[in-house]
Amino acid sequence: MDFRLNPHLDLEALAHEFQAGGRIQIADIWEAATAEGLARWLENETAWSLVYNQGDKVVELEPRELKRMIERRKRRLIDDMHRLAVREFAFCYAAYPISRRVEAAPEPDNPLHQYLEFMNRDEMLGFMRRLSGIEEIIRSDAQATCYSAGHFLSVHDDAANYQPRRLAYVFGFTKGWQPDWGGYLQFFDQAGDIKAGLLPKFNVLNVFAVPRYHSVSPVSPAAPAARYSITGWFLDGPDPGP
Repeated sequence: MDFRLNPHLDLEALAHEFQAGGRIQIADIWEAATAEGLARWLENETAWSLVYNQGDKVVELEPRELKRMIERRKRRLIDDMHRLAVREFAFCYAAYPISRRVEAAPEPDNPLHQYLEFMNRDEMLGFMRRLSGIEEIIRSDAQATCYSAGHFLSVHDDAANYQPRRLAYVFGFTKGWQPDWGGYLQFFDQAGDIKAGLLPKFNVLNVFAVPRYHSVSPVSPAAPAARYSITGWFLDGPDPGP
């Protein structure tokens, strides 16, 4: 796939906006062909796992396991995760762990693997350094996500003492989403009030400084579609490994 950023973006104006508030949403971030190609792959070709947490442990149900699960068991699992979120951090959504899959077994013809390569080229890293003013950024990681009915990510700030995260990002690839369907990217102040709630959209990039409190609100059981994105962090140091 040919990865091309929108050449008409005013990076100077975008950098001024980001650096004034530590957060920005950029519309039409990719050229149309790039955005459409990634969206088609996410919707039609990606082998999704279901990921959720048990305390600090991340559990991943791979596609073969999911196919064997009956729908009643899937619904019960999501309900259990909502109950967990009442008392502690929790999440449950479909994912494709791009960075981990590339490290384990690179697939040169997989657009998601090609995407990670592009994100670590000088063009993209330079764009993010200029946008943020953080010259120390040296690399990016990535995962693709798919939120459907009941999926959510509860409030957290992305801070991690095991990984040098500087910026969080979310590329949106969701078309025709309606407000009643949930799935908003939400930002909070210290009092717990919502400062911004961003509707899932197509061909947008959300970038924000780490740490910053945010969540993905639960997708309504009535939502007839899924919320697609590619997310990750820009980092200023190497991966320390396991």
